[in-house]
Amino acid sequence: MKHSNKLPNAAQRKEIKRTDPIWWFMRIQRVVNISLSILILSWTGYYLSTHPRLISIISSFFTLYMLLQPTVINHIMNERHWLRIGMRRLDILHNGESPQIQSVRLMPTKLAPLPLAVSLDWNRRTILITGITFLILLLLDLWGYIVWGFDGNGGYYVFAAIVGPVLLFLLLILLLALAYHAYFLRQRIEVNEEGIKTSYQGKECSMRWEDARLFAQYSSRATGGRQTFELSNEQVIVRWSKEGITGNYLLKAANNFADHNYYDTLIEQVNAQVAEHSHLHLLRLDTLKSNTKAVRSR
Repeated sequence: MKHSNKLPNAAQRKEIKRTDPIWWFMRIQRVVNISLSILILSWTGYYLSTHPRLISIISSFFTLYMLLQPTVINHIMNERHWLRIGMRRLDILHNGESPQIQSVRLMPTKLAPLPLAVSLDWNRRTILITGITFLILLLLDLWGYIVWGFDGNGGYYVFAAIVGPVLLFLLLILLLALAYHAYFLRQRIEVNEEGIKTSYQGKECSMRWEDARLFAQYSSRATGGRQTFELSNEQVIVRWSKEGITGNYLLKAANNFADHNYYDTLIEQVNAQVAEHSHLHLLRLDTLKSNTKAVRSR
């Protein structure tokens, strides 16, 4: 267990990626990041070919770094993070709990009756209102382009013909980014007397309580810094997350047992049910205790 902080070797990487569905999401992220990187490099090359001056070269390399840093560098860091989480999972499943792994105390809560269902899904009303608003703005811009063009009002015509479409394009990019983010945040959790089933990041997984070996928690920038939970064994990882609805108005929480839809509180109920039925302690895999005693004894 003293090696819990190291990266896995080739054989361990293969086992981690074979059992963990997060690597399906990471492969999608890699394709998106490579596509964005190619687009950024192409734009930079075109700009330098039309502005071959020293100041342009310096500013281009600075812009290139600022744009590539959140894609390439963050992706590499996220992959290393998930490899470390996978390595610690393997250590616990193969060797038992380590003194370095912290346990998490769950908040006391009254258990809801089973079956229990919690979901975070599309807010259809908000999506409809957003779509209608965007369509109205598009029609207004088109109307201004036609009317101001006939009137000969140069200033308004330029706005309607150039500035308006640019703003609408940027707004569309923002909405698509929110939708992409929301798609991978969508999840559904079902808990009953036999086990748990989740739909998380496009993957559906389930596990019976008697098959569970590890109940764990961790956070990652790959999931927006949210607290992620898993119930796992050597073959299956069932995952769900907390704090998913913050910052994305396209999503709406729902449940079948409470009058409210405070998502974090609903996830606390799910965690309490998992701990109750699996008889496992919640362990934190992203933080290791300092091993000062072992160091002094050497």
